[in-house]
Amino acid sequence: MARGAIALGIALGLVAAVVSPEGARAQGMRRVAVARFDGPGGAVARNVVINALSGSVDLVPENDVDDAFAQAQGNLARVAAGTRADLVVTGTVSGRGRRARTRIRVLDANGVELARGSAGGPTGRGARRLASAANEAVAGAVRTLDARDASGVESPPAGTGSGFGSETPETPGEGEGEGDGGGESRDPPMLLAVAGVGLRTRDATVNLVSGATRQYSAGGFAELVVHAELRPLARSDGAAKGIFGALELGYAVGLSSTAEGMDVGTSAFRFAGDAGFVYGFADGLVELGASFGGGIDSFALDMNPVLPSTSYAYLRPALVATFGIVRDWLRLGLGLGYRLVLSTGDILDAFGEQITAGAFDFGASIAGGTGPFGYSLRFGFVHYSLTFTGVGLDADGTDGGDTSISVTALAGVRL
Repeated sequence: MARGAIALGIALGLVAAVVSPEGARAQGMRRVAVARFDGPGGAVARNVVINALSGSVDLVPENDVDDAFAQAQGNLARVAAGTRADLVVTGTVSGRGRRARTRIRVLDANGVELARGSAGGPTGRGARRLASAANEAVAGAVRTLDARDASGVESPPAGTGSGFGSETPETPGEGEGEGDGGGESRDPPMLLAVAGVGLRTRDATVNLVSGATRQYSAGGFAELVVHAELRPLARSDGAAKGIFGALELGYAVGLSSTAEGMDVGTSAFRFAGDAGFVYGFADGLVELGASFGGGIDSFALDMNPVLPSTSYAYLRPALVATFGIVRDWLRLGLGLGYRLVLSTGDILDAFGEQITAGAFDFGASIAGGTGPFGYSLRFGFVHYSLTFTGVGLDADGTDGGDTSISVTALAGVRL
């Protein structure tokens, strides 16, 4: 019995030595106090850091840190003294959602910063990156303490800029895109306003009851184009960030085309506006949604023996998708729409008493930029299908088609 009691006492003593701060130091573990993290989501970030450090250091119980913090009135050197900690970890969280960013600071017992780190928000995949950044920052601070102890150099007072501190480098792209307050992101800009020059074609055909065909081709012609995209809630949390609007204006004047060997004065004007919503997947890498809008697509020709002027006014529902390829620099956009034509202009009376018209269009764009500079390369295809009934003033038509292709290069600003 006596020997058993002695053995039990020795075992308890060893356990107490290991779990005490002094015992932990003897095992090579530094005592670390994780203090509060400021900003939205600060409590979540603190819990992530505590869980990440558990097992690698001797953590001061959270309640003890909170009590010491209250008594020290936020003085971290006094928090270290009150908890007998070698290191104090603190930080801030800024921004929300995918734009959130967490900054970590590791200080010694005198309040001198030894290391720092940065990651994205404290939730989702950002939590794993935050845990990794916290471990790296604390490991760097521990190495600094070990080197200082080995050299016999004492910690300088806080605020002296000792040079002992080491900064844990931020990992490019990890905090950013998961949501930080700056840097690159797969998120589109809130506003993209660009202007430039495009090359456009126009080919139209009308089949007549007589079996003849009227054909017109404008070939390729230049047009001035202005394009704007608005994401008013792009930096907000939740699905509302997917709300968007878009406007595009194209204008070409002073052109000349040929109809059966006759020079014909020509001008072209188009305007389109859309509003819609896209929902993001894979941290905004992919966006899928729909839009609804309308526009005018006008092609004016002087009097000629082939084709009159057209002016298609339409409503347009569409499916849209965007894909973030290279952060900030390259985002691919795709759109497929149907144009419900409300009016067609002079072509109606020329080839029939009534006309049924509709069109399918397809668009693709590459957009991006850096800082306030933005660019957009755009491709568009539209094909109108026409069906005539009744007697026309020029000739009796049966059906026809009107096709246009455009390629545009634009540059401007983004916010």
